[in-house]
Amino acid sequence: MYSSSSMTDTGKLYQLCNLIQLHNVVNHPKNNFTTCEEFYFCITETHIFAAALEVFKMQDVDGTPSSELFPDGSSDLDSFERRNVKMLAITNLVSINL
Repeated sequence: MYSSSSMTDTGKLYQLCNLIQLHNVVNHPKNNFTTCEEFYFCITETHIFAAALEVFKMQDVDGTPSSELFPDGSSDLDSFERRNVKMLAITNLVSINL
């Protein structure tokens, strides 16, 4: 799944595994498929959220987005409705870039 020689290569699976301290991820997924699958999903979701923060011009997940993907006044919604707006915008972002 990854090579230990890429430990210092930023963004490579082995480096990310060490960064988030997932020491139970194995080199051969067939030996521990569930752990490798969870690691893969974690990395994928993290990259999607990082891209969303950049596109939405947000400093962090609690920031206010400034993008055409958000309707005017969405920052005035309650936290549950804001979350739904953000998730819809992320879905649209992923759909646009596929």
